[in-house]
Amino acid sequence: MGRSQTGRAASNMISQPEKARPQYRRANESYDEKCERRHETRENLRRRNNMTTCRRSGRGAEEPSQSPRQREFLRRRNLASDAGSTPLGREPEARVPLDPSSPVEPRSPVLLQGQLNEDKLKCKLRALENQLQACTQSYSKECVKKILIEMEDQKQTYEQKAKEALQKMLEDKLQTEQQLQNSQRSLAATREDLTFWKEHYTTLKEEMTKLTAAHTELENSFHVLQSKLQQADMQNEQLQQALCSLQNEHATLHRRASALREDNDLKAEHISAIEDQVFTTQTPPLTPAKEKQNTLLEHPEEEGEESLKEEMQKRTSQLTAKENECTELRSELEALSEEYRSCLTRLRQCRDELNHFQGKQAKRQRSHWVPLLVAVIAMAIATFLTSYRP
Repeated sequence: MGRSQTGRAASNMISQPEKARPQYRRANESYDEKCERRHETRENLRRRNNMTTCRRSGRGAEEPSQSPRQREFLRRRNLASDAGSTPLGREPEARVPLDPSSPVEPRSPVLLQGQLNEDKLKCKLRALENQLQACTQSYSKECVKKILIEMEDQKQTYEQKAKEALQKMLEDKLQTEQQLQNSQRSLAATREDLTFWKEHYTTLKEEMTKLTAAHTELENSFHVLQSKLQQADMQNEQLQQALCSLQNEHATLHRRASALREDNDLKAEHISAIEDQVFTTQTPPLTPAKEKQNTLLEHPEEEGEESLKEEMQKRTSQLTAKENECTELRSELEALSEEYRSCLTRLRQCRDELNHFQGKQAKRQRSHWVPLLVAVIAMAIATFLTSYRP
């Protein structure tokens, strides 16, 4: 295989003269036909009188000693006479040699296939050597030497380039591996972040649903409390109106009680004046009305005093009526004063309770106690009014 590669490289690197190259290419041409056509052209070129400037006559005896590489090259070129009967481009038929000492049975297919491959490779090697010999016949030894040196230089340059490319590829590979590791690490980190943010998003979503539910409940309770507050405001206004009316009634009752007291005082003064007048007219002490009548009846002979007795009877009857009325008014006044005192005590108790609850409860609940207090006051005043009878 090494020889075949060197033969191919030599056949590719050695350039033919410009006149010998064909100026056209045949389409759909097989490899065997191409090799046969090239072999025919080389044979025609070899048979002609090929006198070039590289070949100088009369110097065959003065040639210097050849290198081992040149001797090997010339040996291979001289082998063309052995393979002249076989046309180039066509491989000989692969024949499997049979050992006469071996039995009649054929060998295993693996060995047969190996021998066939070996024969094919040998045929290809011979064809390449023939091609190399045909290519080198048109050049001198110095040209061949120069070409070989150029080929060696190109080989070294190609090897150096291949090494550099391989080194660069290795560096690129390491860099890409590092980038891949970094990208995998970043991908793992991003996946962890993604899972964390997903969990955080789910928790936030649950909290958001809870907050929305609580917000809706608070809104509903706010609307309910607002409606209750409106109702309480309406009740407060109604109770304030009722309180104003009750205060007006209380003022009227107070004025009436004061008028009754003044009237009672006037009547008491009038009664005292009448009593003084009676005491001045009669020397004996003043007795009640029945005793006065008895004493007056015992002395019927006094005609001048009858008119006075009648007047006294009238006055005494009036006084008794006034006294009865005064006692009734006093009893009513005492009842009113007691009810008024009870109302005042209840009002003070309500105020104390209100102050006590205001210190404990929040501002939001104060508005609920005001209507209750007003209702208690209204009930107290209503009981006071119902119990009062003028």
